[in-house]
Amino acid sequence: MTIDTSQGAQTVKMMGVGEYNLQSAQPELRKKIALKIENGSARPQYVAFNSAKGANAQNDEADDKVTMVEYTGTGYAVSSLKGYVAQGGSMTTTQGRIVSAECIDTSVTPSLACVCVRESGQTCPTDCTCSDIVEPTPSPTPVVSSIDLLLSIVLI
Repeated sequence: MTIDTSQGAQTVKMMGVGEYNLQSAQPELRKKIALKIENGSARPQYVAFNSAKGANAQNDEADDKVTMVEYTGTGYAVSSLKGYVAQGGSMTTTQGRIVSAECIDTSVTPSLACVCVRESGQTCPTDCTCSDIVEPTPSPTPVVSSIDLLLSIVLI
């Protein structure tokens, strides 16, 4: 997914890159694994959530943090780590975009992070949570008809 902050700040729910194998088969339930920050540069920057689970269980650095890397080559090349932040932290790209870890939850499977990308002066949307729990719809309240009410009064 490409992030372009010219249209405002964007918050995205991401799952841990090491848990990619747990990605939902249903497209509407899939989480983002990597974000490309549109910066008009020959050195694109990417954001990911580096959960220390699955294939990333033995990370050497940035366990359970939101990371930013920069592609510095042409064709196939290794990206370089530019920074990482824990929940509540933020870092600034070389083009001045602000990347923040709004929340991180490693107690759920897959681990989740809400990441906001914005420009200075923009406010992150608050519609992202690090939970996939859907509150159940309350059971309907039974409707008491006037006849049932009348019968219950008569029987008393």
